[in-house]
Amino acid sequence: MALLELPSLSANQRRTYQALREFLLNADSQKLVLSYGYRPADLSIALDSADSPLTAANGVDPKQPQTTLQMPPAAVVEVVQNVWYYTKRLTNVFLVVDTSGSMRGEKLDAAKTALGAFLAQIKGSQERIGLVEFSGQVNNVIELEELGHARHP
Repeated sequence: MALLELPSLSANQRRTYQALREFLLNADSQKLVLSYGYRPADLSIALDSADSPLTAANGVDPKQPQTTLQMPPAAVVEVVQNVWYYTKRLTNVFLVVDTSGSMRGEKLDAAKTALGAFLAQIKGSQERIGLVEFSGQVNNVIELEELGHARHP
């Protein structure tokens, strides 16, 4: 769990994150996590207690791993993300938009804003994007096209 530091992050969002973090890390929550077969973040909770589902019979050695890896620096994470981006398969996405009367005004404006934000988050220009507009029936279909062409007609 991580709090993303964004310029738009409000004090209320920070407090909410902190409250959720404290709830998830409290002793009762951590014991509940273990009861569902997950390793708790609290390392003081015994994984081999009588009521723990982490047993050899369930295919788990609670004493493992004995060596854990540290979180890599941000620069390493960024390189891994970029390598994934450059080696992944290209994506075909059809956006489906309701333009019926119930969407008039603010709802349709909000949908347009959301679609724009979604498209802006796509890094590459080779991803293919299409659009299906409907209002009780399909009114318009824009076939898949590379995003780079759509961004720079």
